[in-house]
Formats: sequence, C-alpha cells, structure tokens
Amino acid sequence: MTSWAFASPVCVDSKNFFPYRAGMDAREKILETAARLFSTQGYRATSLAQVARAAQVSKALILWHFNSKEHLFHVVLQHFLAP
Repeated sequence: MTSWAFASPVCVDSKNFFPYRAGMDAREKILETAARLFSTQGYRATSLAQVARAAQVSKALILWHFNSKEHLFHVVLQHFLAP
C-alpha cells in the first residue's frame, strides 16, 4: 500500500501542464504581496489580515509559512534585498 497522503501537494499548472509545488507558489505570493504592502504602507500599518486578503490566502496559511508578522518582514527583507 502506497502512502501518498504524506507527499508534498502537487498541482498542475493549467497553462503549461507541468506540475509545481502549491506550497512554494503560495509562499512566493505571500512574500511578494507583503513586500508591496510593507513598502507602500509601512510595517506598523500593515496587518497580516491585509496581507492575507491581498494575497488571497488565509491568515492561517501565512502563519504556517511564517511564525509572525515580524518573521514575515525579516524574510521579505532577506528575500528582496539579498545580493
């Protein structure tokens, strides 16, 4: 019996028909959205709820990938400012 329930979620891109990892796609979407909101509104004025709404994901998914708003902010800085 194969245990497929523990495999990484894989989706099919409807445009290219190539599989991609759904979790990595969502994480990138969150990072890009958070970077945009942090840069336009500032850290204090941006809430995780706003990031979730703009990225069209749940707040729980953001907290799954990032422990807190502060952690998300630090990862955004590393991701977009790293050489």
